Amino acid sequence: MSSISFPKSLKSIGFQAFFFCLSLEYVDLLHTNLRELGESAFQDCQHLTSIRLPDSLRKSGFGKHTFAECRELVPNEGFGSVDTYKTDEVVTYLRAQQQLLGDGK
Repeated sequence: MSSISFPKSLKSIGFQAFFFCLSLEYVDLLHTNLRELGESAFQDCQHLTSIRLPDSLRKSGFGKHTFAECRELVPNEGFGSVDTYKTDEVVTYLRAQQQLLGDGK
């Protein structure tokens, strides 16, 4: 599985839901009612390069290590205003428009 999209009715993704999903490259959550990403939900998805998140998801909705070790998750070009924040020590998260992307090291 290299990409996933979800129904509008989605409100949360649980603890380690996609943990260590090595083939995952793209996740589209933009058209959902997502409010919460559980702890380590996408941890160790080492080939994840892009994720689109809805406005319904707020900073407080992130669990610890949500995107830890997602080393290929990097910002796309063409972003306007960007707020930077961390939810763990591994990945820096950037939120701009309706997307969240990270620069992992």
